[in-house]
Amino acid sequence: AELDSNTKIKYKTKKPGNGIYTFVLSGDLLVDEVDLSQRDGLGVWDASEIQFTAKEKCELLVMEVPMSL
Repeated sequence: AELDSNTKIKYKTKKPGNGIYTFVLSGDLLVDEVDLSQRDGLGVWDASEIQFTAKEKCELLVMEVPMSL
C-alpha cells in the first residue's frame, strides 16, 4: 500500500487466528501505537484488526499469515 501523509486505514484479518506482519518500505508509519520507520517490521498475532496511520508519505507491505498449524 502507498499512503499519503496523515492517512489512516484499518486492516481486518480475513480468518480468525491469523497474524499480521507489516514491513515499512519507505516513510514513517504508526501501527496502532507503535512507531515504525523505513525497513522496520512488526508482527501482530493477538488482534483481529490493526490501524495504520502514515506520519508522512509511506509505502508498506502487509502480510496475513496463519499462526497455528
